[in-house]
Amino acid sequence: MSHHLRRRAFTLIELLVVIAIIAILIALLVPAVQRVREAAARTQCANALKQIGLGLNNYHGTHKHLPPAFDGAATTPQWRYISWLARLLPYVEQAPLYDQVQTKTAQQGTATYPWNDLDYPALKTPMPIFNCPADMRGAQVKFFPAPDNYNVAFTGFLGVSGITTPQRNGVLNINNRIKFQQITDGTSNTLMVGERPPSTDLVMGWWFAGWGQIGDGSVDVVLGTNDVSNFTNWSNASAGCTNNTAYPYQAGNPENACDAYHFWSFHPGGSHFLFVDGTVRFVQYSITPPTLNALATRAGNESVTLP
Repeated sequence: MSHHLRRRAFTLIELLVVIAIIAILIALLVPAVQRVREAAARTQCANALKQIGLGLNNYHGTHKHLPPAFDGAATTPQWRYISWLARLLPYVEQAPLYDQVQTKTAQQGTATYPWNDLDYPALKTPMPIFNCPADMRGAQVKFFPAPDNYNVAFTGFLGVSGITTPQRNGVLNINNRIKFQQITDGTSNTLMVGERPPSTDLVMGWWFAGWGQIGDGSVDVVLGTNDVSNFTNWSNASAGCTNNTAYPYQAGNPENACDAYHFWSFHPGGSHFLFVDGTVRFVQYSITPPTLNALATRAGNESVTLP
């Protein structure tokens, strides 16, 4: 007796149910993957800031003071406008690049801003430790055409100059070489470095050097927690931000030129800050401006309770 087997095919309804289940699984999986990526990016950002903090503490141990944001003094023309991050190179395992910087600065003589006269290797070298992986622009190199004629790499971490850069009441400022003893507010209550992606036109945020708005490094290598845009400067005009106003700590957008004037990050809800004692904390945008401003000063004698 023969047996005939019939293969049962999927019905249209069953096929639609399977497709619906797959769609639901994808809908659940994509946000989960995004959350994992964001968590990884946050961890990498925090680790980069911790390494910078260790480098700054080791710099202080060697020189007995923190580096200046950059040196605008006429007594050291070779190092004028070279940033605190460049001075940090030997302390973040970049001694060979630092040696090249020293060689080039010795060659430039008294030129105040010689980037188009000499080939500075560091100026165009992307530094992963000076960037957050949440911002893919950190790996970019931009060519600035004539009359500049140089390639530039960027940073997503700026020194905290204080409440505003002209006040210089923070720990990283033009010409200032702050000692830990001068930070009377306490190293665990004082900000040193924060996240701020480069400006939308990449004019502000060079890691190797920075003139800033008015020759003080502001918005370029340092930033205050309540800094003000100065639209009279050519770079601000080119960046498209001409409001001449203060910008509080809040979420930003790389397409908004004015968001270069306050700390922010690509992480949802806030950004990382490095404190002088080397700790890294994620500070929510909901922090009150007086609290953040108090954390930005080195000797304001404010009473601060961290959120």
